[in-house]
Amino acid sequence: MLASGELRFGESLLNPYAEGETLFWYHLLCAACMRPEKLGPALDASPLPIPDLEWLKGAIEVGLAHPRLQRLLRAERAPSGSAHCRHCHELVSKGSWRLALQMFEEGRMQPIGTIHVQCTEAYFGTKDILDRIERLTSGLSPADLAEIESGAGR
Repeated sequence: MLASGELRFGESLLNPYAEGETLFWYHLLCAACMRPEKLGPALDASPLPIPDLEWLKGAIEVGLAHPRLQRLLRAERAPSGSAHCRHCHELVSKGSWRLALQMFEEGRMQPIGTIHVQCTEAYFGTKDILDRIERLTSGLSPADLAEIESGAGR
């Protein structure tokens, strides 16, 4: 949820449910990670001081270089052993770390599955995503981050 007074990014798109356009609002962090092709030019044109500007620009650059990275939603523990990895199609073991994915379709973010943490580099084209995971996933402990990093092969 966007807090009152918080800097945000607005994107005007055709309304998928009615005539005309509608405005979609994003946290700057979310826009940098999930809509980098749209946020980059807006940051460059903004007269406002932007907090974390260098990190946002770096996230945009990496997201544009690795387009699948824009799908990353968060890290989470698999609640069951019934989901398959979107990359290798093997089951994700109950309790193991996995990465939840989403895509922007039909005017909203849609969940599209998960991947093993071990499939990070093969799926995204890079394994250097720990900082992004930390920012997108609330409540991760240093031990959680170390376990995710180890699983990703870093």
